[in-house]
Amino acid sequence: MLPSQVEASGTTLVAGLRAMDVNSQYCSQREGSPGYTPDTTSAGWSSLVRDTGGADISCVKVYADPGPSTKDVRICIQLENNGTYFSSVCTSWASEGTNGDSVSSWSAGKDNDGIRISVENRDMPSGQTISDVQLGIQLSKKNSGICNQPGTTQYTPIGGGWSSYAVDGGNGGYGGDFDCTKVYLNSTITTAPSPIYPTVTLTADQNPITTGGSTTLRWTSSNASSCSAIAGSGFSVSSTNGSDGISPTSSQTYTIRCYSSTGHSSSKSVNMVVNAATAPTASLSASSNSVSSGSTVTLTWSSTNATSCSGTGSGFATGNATSGTDTVNPTVDTTYTLTCTGTGGTGTDSETITIIVTGPPTVTLTATPSTFASGSSSTLTWSSSGADTCSSYGSPSFSTGNATSGSVSISPTTNTTYTIRCYNAYGYTNATATVTVTASGGTDLISATPTLYSGSLTAGSSLRFSSVVTNQGTVDTSTYFYTLFQIDVDNNGSYDWTYDSYNGTLAAANSATQVATSWTALGGTHSVRACADTHSSGGSSNNRITESDETNNCSAAYTFTVSAADLVTATPTISPTSPIAGNTITFSAVVTNQGSVDAGSSPTLFELDINNDGSYDWTGNSGVGSINAGSTRTYTPNGANSTQTTWTATAGTHTIRACADNYYPDGNFWDNRVTESDENNNCATYTFTVVNPVPTATLEVQNTTTGGAYTTNDISISNDDQIALRWSSTNATSCSGSNFSAGGTTSGTQSSITEPSPGSSTTYTLVCTGAGGTGSDPLTVTTAALSPPTLTSTQSAEPVLLGSSATFNWNLNGNTPAQCSFVGSGAPGSISAQTGSFNTTVQGETRVTLSCPGGNVSVTVRVIPKVYEE
Repeated sequence: MLPSQVEASGTTLVAGLRAMDVNSQYCSQREGSPGYTPDTTSAGWSSLVRDTGGADISCVKVYADPGPSTKDVRICIQLENNGTYFSSVCTSWASEGTNGDSVSSWSAGKDNDGIRISVENRDMPSGQTISDVQLGIQLSKKNSGICNQPGTTQYTPIGGGWSSYAVDGGNGGYGGDFDCTKVYLNSTITTAPSPIYPTVTLTADQNPITTGGSTTLRWTSSNASSCSAIAGSGFSVSSTNGSDGISPTSSQTYTIRCYSSTGHSSSKSVNMVVNAATAPTASLSASSNSVSSGSTVTLTWSSTNATSCSGTGSGFATGNATSGTDTVNPTVDTTYTLTCTGTGGTGTDSETITIIVTGPPTVTLTATPSTFASGSSSTLTWSSSGADTCSSYGSPSFSTGNATSGSVSISPTTNTTYTIRCYNAYGYTNATATVTVTASGGTDLISATPTLYSGSLTAGSSLRFSSVVTNQGTVDTSTYFYTLFQIDVDNNGSYDWTYDSYNGTLAAANSATQVATSWTALGGTHSVRACADTHSSGGSSNNRITESDETNNCSAAYTFTVSAADLVTATPTISPTSPIAGNTITFSAVVTNQGSVDAGSSPTLFELDINNDGSYDWTGNSGVGSINAGSTRTYTPNGANSTQTTWTATAGTHTIRACADNYYPDGNFWDNRVTESDENNNCATYTFTVVNPVPTATLEVQNTTTGGAYTTNDISISNDDQIALRWSSTNATSCSGSNFSAGGTTSGTQSSITEPSPGSSTTYTLVCTGAGGTGSDPLTVTTAALSPPTLTSTQSAEPVLLGSSATFNWNLNGNTPAQCSFVGSGAPGSISAQTGSFNTTVQGETRVTLSCPGGNVSVTVRVIPKVYEE
């Protein structure tokens, strides 16, 4: 704060002076009133300051109250004697001085009894600020007209206040009435970093959108260190360039703002418009609305604002397309409807197709059965389209009741053709059906449905079937005949196994049991039938007997199920499950008997396609074991029969196959030992990938100054400490270092390391590469910040007499001695120890500064000067 005579407003720097003549050879007791420059925008000169007794002034001190950091200043000083003002001198502007410091030239006068000071100000240059302002004043005597006997310069403290009194350097350093003065301006000028202005763009892929729709916002930026979303629902930004999908439900503004490293920002907005969805429209048309039954009609449809359309009506299909054509063939009056949907709702349209009669009717007539024995019956069935009435036509007749469709039973005794005629306004149409009547009596052989004669319905059993053959006619067979047994093994409607059973003659109304030879049962469902008077070879052995009915020789089929084991292999497994090259891999597979019969001992065969080319290159037999119905067993290769047990993995893609009830080599005793209901589900495969091992990188650090072991942990060191790095790796072919050199080697040490500067950290990273990729290991070393040194003097508290001795004591507080230096009278030229002291004789105000990397410190010893009157 200013002394009580002045109140600071912070408009500009305020400077002041105070002066006096001597009293008993010292600057004391004759101090005049101070003078201050105005604390206004224009600043200006202070009032003249004088000795209280009106004598010539010998002692002057200066005052400063720092102003705002935004005002550049320069200082002027002027001497006066009995109303005569000598030439004023000024410093440079602070911003134009050397590192913010400047000094005026000498202002020369004679027998000075007044002095004044002025301040000029202006705005600091753009991007610059001023701080740590000090004013200094120096007095000098003339010798041969030259200001060459200067005294010690006295400075105001940083932060404001009065300096000590300055005297000239005449009279052996005790001062007197001075002739010259100069003023000093010291300050710190700080230049702000140049601003970085980011730019940003923001666009929408689609704008406007409809309700329920979505779009993508995309942004790019330059000179930006970060970006964020500041407006818009569902908008998320996490990078300086990118995109984000949004689905706004109403119109709104989306805004992004990006920031530069200097704190400057830029924003961009997109006004998203959300329109209400428009209701879909549907349009359906027909190539004709009146057609004959079964005629082709083309339906054409289109829509607007629809996402899909569907159709109803016989044969109408849209495939969800919003437009297209489809062909239909209506046989009755039909209404076709198109329904289209979209975000705005649903739209429909329909077309009705009317069937018109444009010609005679159509009619069909069938007889079932068409062949039968005399005394039996058949059924006549008719149907028509476009008919008004239908009736029997010709002979023999049958009753229709004029119905256009129906059926009636008939019992002719001879072969007969029946005719129906159907009428409409355009005419009539006939249809016929013929029946064949066979004679009653004679020989008639039939076969009963076969039954199981011997054996059990389990896989591998020998089964025999029998059938009773009966002559239900009235005439004995004239000779022998055969009965054919047929088995549908695959149950697919085709008979795969046959046996011809010999029959002798068979009297009328008698029966004989025929037995087939044995069939080795296979698991699954099968059927068997018997056909009398039938031989598998055909020819003369077939149909040896003339019968009254040749269509009833074969029996109904007997369907039966053979129980069997069914071995199913689950997907094989590997261990380890995520292998890397060089691993020893073992294989296993779980086999389940999902059949209904226990399975005897059997092995499982493992085969490996190493090159994944469809060819199996590695083989391993397992041991054998039985599996009960519904149970499981786990198999692993055991190397039986000179096969493999494990596999050493190589990089690449491979396929392992496990096959239950299989053994190497094919045809071995243990190969296909179990009869199964399904022999095609024994195998399962698993494809897996083996990768090369990922390199590992290990980086260690050692403080070589303090000693100790290497460590993989981050460490902190002191200034001047030195470190060494050691590294190792696995599965790597080369390694490189960040902030140090690994020279491509996969292991080593490095002692030529650049340590971090005080108060900072450096991360050293080892990166090792190999066939399996890259591995890295970072390690951070932090150098502790340096503390400023300390400098003290027991004589700095109070002014001392000129010529007295002053002692200065220092402590470098860890700073390197060689990096520290003194400036000041009597200070040592070099420093070799952390602590120390020195003495100096005070010939004037003495300021000593100790400078180190950790900071600077100054101590001033002020004096009480001796002054001699002239």
